[in-house]
This record gives sequence, C-alpha cells and structure tokens, in this order.
Amino acid sequence: NLGEMGGATDTTFDNRQFTSVSQGQEEYRKFQQDHTLTWDKKFGSGHRLTAVGGFTTVYNDNTGISGNRRDTTLNIPNSPDFWYIDVANINNPGNYSGGGGKSSIAGAFLRSNYAYKNRYLLNATLRRDGSSKFAPENRWGTFGSVGAGWVISEEEFFKNTEKINFLKLRGAWGKIGNSNGVPDNLYQPGVTNAATAIFGDNIYTSVQAAYTPDPNLHWEIVRGIDLGLELRALDNRFNAEFNWYDRTTADILTSLEQQNISQRLFTNLGKITNRGIEITTGWSEKLESGFSYGINANFSYNKNVVNSIGDNINFQILGNGGVNKTESGKSIGYFYGYRQIGVYQTPTQMQNMPYYANALPGDITYADIDGNDTINTADRTYLGTPFPPYSYGASVNLGYKGFDLLVEGQGVAGNKIYTQRRTSNFATLNYEANRLNAWAGPGTSNIEPILDATRGNNFLFSTYYLEPGDYFRLRTVQLGYTFTQLLLKKAFIKQARVYVSGQNVLTWSKVTGYSPEAPIGSILGGGADNGIYPIPSTYTFGINLTF
Repeated sequence: NLGEMGGATDTTFDNRQFTSVSQGQEEYRKFQQDHTLTWDKKFGSGHRLTAVGGFTTVYNDNTGISGNRRDTTLNIPNSPDFWYIDVANINNPGNYSGGGGKSSIAGAFLRSNYAYKNRYLLNATLRRDGSSKFAPENRWGTFGSVGAGWVISEEEFFKNTEKINFLKLRGAWGKIGNSNGVPDNLYQPGVTNAATAIFGDNIYTSVQAAYTPDPNLHWEIVRGIDLGLELRALDNRFNAEFNWYDRTTADILTSLEQQNISQRLFTNLGKITNRGIEITTGWSEKLESGFSYGINANFSYNKNVVNSIGDNINFQILGNGGVNKTESGKSIGYFYGYRQIGVYQTPTQMQNMPYYANALPGDITYADIDGNDTINTADRTYLGTPFPPYSYGASVNLGYKGFDLLVEGQGVAGNKIYTQRRTSNFATLNYEANRLNAWAGPGTSNIEPILDATRGNNFLFSTYYLEPGDYFRLRTVQLGYTFTQLLLKKAFIKQARVYVSGQNVLTWSKVTGYSPEAPIGSILGGGADNGIYPIPSTYTFGINLTF
C-alpha cells in the first residue's frame, strides 16, 4: 500500500480490520481594545456641547492542526493514554491537515452633540475605519453622519398644551461602511484540493483556484436618510413613534456563481434601495383599584428595489438554480418562474390552449405570459419575493394584586416560500399529503398534477411550488404571582415570585412545512424550504427568590 509522503511500504492494509487514532488542536485568539475621551461643557444660557473621541482595534487569530492514522497490526487501547498519532505504525496511511487565519479591523471616531435648552438638538459623527479584508489601497474608508432634532414641547408657545406631554421631530443623514459580507483575504489568490491522479505507485492530489480573486474588493457603503416623530400624551399614558427611512446600499459585497467556472467570484456589485416606515404605539395605565395594564403594537413596511447591477442596468443574476432572479427595477432575489392556471384535463382541451412541449393531460397548465400561443421559457415571470415587506407585533401586560400576565405575538406578511422539498422524488412512496388529491382523470383536480415522476413539465418551477409566507406567532405567554411582604417576612425572604411561561405557543399560518420562517441564506437565492427544522414550543415553571 501507499505510506506517508507517497512512498510505497510493505505493510498490508486491511480496511475490514483496523484501529485508528486521531489528534488535533485548535486555538482561537481575540485581542480588542477600546479607548474613549469625553468632553462636556455647559455655557451661556442653556447651551451644552459634548464631544467624544476614541479609537478601537480588534485582532482575530486562529490556528488548527489535525491528524489521523490507522493501524492493522496494533490494537490501540481505548484509553486516553494511547490517543497519540505516534502510537500507530508510521508506515500505515494517515490524513493530516492544518490551517489558520488572521483578520483585524481598526477605527477612530469623533462625535459631537449640541443642545440648546433641550429644545434644539444637533449631532455629528466622523469616523475612519480600516479592514484587513481588503487590499492595502482599498483598506480604509471615511464615514459619518449628521442629525438634528426639535423638541416642540419645550417651546413656550406649546407650554399650555395639556394633552401632549412630549413632542419631538428629528432627522438624520448618514454614511456607514460594511466589511462583513465576505471572508478574509479574497483580494488574493487561494487554492483548494481538487482531483487525484495515480502516477506509478503514488497518488497525487491536484489543486485548483478556490475562488476568483478580486483585487479591487472594497467597502460596501450604506447611505440613508431617517425622519421621525416621537409623541407622549395624556399624562404619558399614550406613546407613539413614527419613522420613515430611505437607505441605499452601494458596492454590495456578495458572491456570484460564474458561467462555466466552478469557482465563485466575491466582489462589489450593484446598488439597492430600501424605503419604508416603522410605527410603534402603546398605552399604559394604572387604576385606583390596583389593576394595571399596558398595550403595545408595532408595524413596519419595507420596499426593496435593485437600482443597478454593476455597470450594466440590464445585467441579471440567477440564484438557487434559476429559481431566484435579481435584476434592475425589481426586488432582490425575487422568485422567477411559471404561473400555474390549472391542470390539463383532456386532449381536446389542450388543442384550444397553449401548452408546453410534450405536455399531456394531467400536467400543470402554465400561463402564456408573452401571448404567442405556446409555453416556453419566455413565459417565466415575477412570482413574489422571499422577503416579507410587512412585519408587525403586539404585546399585552396585565397586573392585579401580585398577579401579572404577559402575552406577546409577532408576524409577517407579503412574502412567498418555495417548497423545494417537494421537488425531490427519492421513491414512489412517502409523498406529502397534498398528492392524495393528484389528478387521476378529467375533472378530478385542477390544482394537483398527475402522480407521475416522469412528467418533467410538472417539476418546472412555478406558483405550484409557492406558498404564502404570512404567519402570526404567539411568542410568549407568561403568568406570574409575586408574594406580599407580609407572607415573606417570617421566612427571611425579601422577594418571591412564581411563574409559568410558554414560548412559541401557537402559530397561525398556511404553510404546509414545519415552520413558516424559511431561511434566507443568500439574498440572491433565499426563501426555500428544504425541510426546515421546526421551532419548538417551550413551557417553563420557575421560582425567583431574593434574600
């Protein structure tokens, strides 16, 4: 057989009888330092200026080495005293590997805040950041932000407004950098093991490029505007906050699949805009009877649009085998495929409508998007987005004479989930329950196609494989009781509370999988359900004691 370093040995190796030993060591080191200096000064009549300067550095280092050797001549004892590679015969084959990495970031900043009588507010930040992920000439970036606020409720003309306790308008513009979208050192070439070949009695492993390096890799830039309003009213029982934002991300750090090349390209590509609103509101009150309650709700809406991809506004990126598509003018990574409008019932019916090549009764009927009386790849279209544009939540707090109740819920709406798990056919058994309604003859189904794995047209990506991702989940339900001091005094206990709590108690959704929260993964090819692990419901009983 072959021994270490490709040299032939005279040791016979039997895969059926051997013992092996493995040994490895990994080290992770992180060094971080943060330093700040604050200057605060009040002057004049109501003026206040605060300045903060500082810098931070983070250094990460990791190394690892491992080895494994098998032996057919020695029965290595199952004891830690013998778990070393040298115990095995050095002429027997082994596997050895090692590696490591280093990365660092550094930054310095200066931030100032100005206030006049807590009525007019100004702030500005300037920072300089560097990352080892980029080439030296692209390593550093300059970022900053400015903001202003007006506390209207502090104005003299507002003092007589009894119903409103606090009212503030605010706005901000900022520019920040991001370097977290890619691994380290991608601006330099890298190699990885590839195919093996036999020359004489030796086996050699080849290497190939691990990725396509981009020497121009640089910071991803996010520019944004935020406008908001904050309100407290009716003796601070009511509160509300409204925020509108417009954020554009340019030179996005991402990885791309390349045509006819197995290596991925990590690069800066495109510009995306996110616009939306965020609203939170609440009401809390404590009554004379000792009963207290609080109700809070939040809602947000976000619209995502791809402004451009690279230097070509017509350039397109496909993800997850063509299921997702990214192009200018639409949301990133949207679902792209055919639109199901029914199931072909009879040959006569098919003669009077467009159909795909080789289609037969029982196959899915697709919409003729381009209107040319035939179904082909040109009929693929926008089918929805894996990113929920709407998200919302609510909570209720109740309290009365030591008892307290908390109920929290959260949900999303407007997105789609790709049931990719249904496209795999490992056997003619164990189909999902929806296939019990499969087409079995004219009039039997206009949704579920025939149960025949050879009908390839039915496995084309279409709305048949999409489900609404809307859901509302009861995240937390907790009931507790806090004992009065009169009951605890003799037991030398300062405070005691018992509670029972449930997490992820109920979920309302139309998805057929285990969870409506499909993983996004890559933003260019996310939203696929390949068998999501269900989120467990957890029930807890506890006692909190303070002595």
